[in-house]
This record gives sequence, C-alpha cells and structure tokens, in this order.
Amino acid sequence: MSDQNQSSSKPLNRRQQSKVQTRQKVLDAGRTLFMKGGYEKATIRDIAKKAGMSTGAVFANFEDKKDLLLVIVHEELEEHGLLLKQAAEEEGAVLDRIVRVCTADFAFFNERLHLMEALAVLETDASNMKNHRARTLTGHRRERLWRAIETMLQESRCGNSHEAKVIGECIMSIHFDRCRYQAIMNRKTESYRHTLKELLSHLLSASARALAA
Repeated sequence: MSDQNQSSSKPLNRRQQSKVQTRQKVLDAGRTLFMKGGYEKATIRDIAKKAGMSTGAVFANFEDKKDLLLVIVHEELEEHGLLLKQAAEEEGAVLDRIVRVCTADFAFFNERLHLMEALAVLETDASNMKNHRARTLTGHRRERLWRAIETMLQESRCGNSHEAKVIGECIMSIHFDRCRYQAIMNRKTESYRHTLKELLSHLLSASARALAA
C-alpha cells in the first residue's frame, strides 16, 4: 500500500475531528436559517449563534455567506440526484415516468425555494466571482433532469435521436417555465403533477401524430 493510501485511511485526530464537526455545525445552522427565513435575512452573526459558536469560527470555514450558500446547495444537489434516480427507475408509460421525474425536481425545488432563489440571484451577479459556481450548480440540476428525460424518450422510441431531443427540450421548457412560478405561488406537489401531466399529455400526443404523418 502506498504512503498516500495509508495516510488517507488514517483516522482523524481530535483536532481534525473538531474542525469537521465545527464545519458541519455551521452548514447545518446555515441550511436551517436559509431554508426557513431566507438567505437575505440570515446574517453571519445569526448563523454563528445558531451553530453555538463565534463568527470567527464561521469565517474560519467559509469565505463569506455566499460561499456557505454554495456549499449547502452543492450538498443538497446530491440528494436531488438520488430523488431523480429513484423516480426514473419506477416503471410505467413514458408520460407517467417523465411526469414523475419532473415532479420530483419540482418537489426538490419547492422544499428549498429560499436556497434556489438565492442561488439564482448569485448567478446573475456579474460583480461577484462566485456567480460561475452558482451557474455550474444550476447546470448540474438541469443536466440531471435532461439526461433522465432524454433516456426515457429514447427507450420509448419517440422518433429518432434528433426528434427525441426536440421533444425533450420542449418538456424541459414547459417544466422550468412553471416550476419556479408554481413554487412561489405555494402550489402543492400533487397539484403540480396533475397540471404537468395534462400539458405533457397534449405535447406527446401532438408529437406522436406529427411523427406518424
């Protein structure tokens, strides 16, 4: 075994464990405050108080509040990947499967509305160097959903690869056009699923007729 592997397998000492625990406490405190009260309302002082430590401990682990937000969203997106994977693996007609995956994405967004809204603001802030990281995280979410939808369309043989891509892009557009608005309007997940299924049913039916012509 190499020295590198031996080093990586060594247990953390007390100081290292304490640093990991401190960082996690800050993450948990920031996540709770951002998701409940909103990103703008929470200050570093609030986060430190919630975590039970000093503001210095927060800055020792994160550059600023924006950095903390980005790390939290990155962690949350790991769960997003699992949610989409579970939804995509369920069997059924292509319409039902696509609606299930898009609804899982909506539920994720809706439950983390304050986080995702703060991320969207940071994306458009050209004066901040972290906007690239923000756009990358949003891109990960969209890419995961796109891959799932594209795979389902290809498996259902909705035309050739180009036609499936066009249909997929239409589905993505319909979903993202409504996702944020419905979340802001406090729509329930089941309500969103029902509305989306109706819209996509018309789209897939029209696509099938066009391909058969």
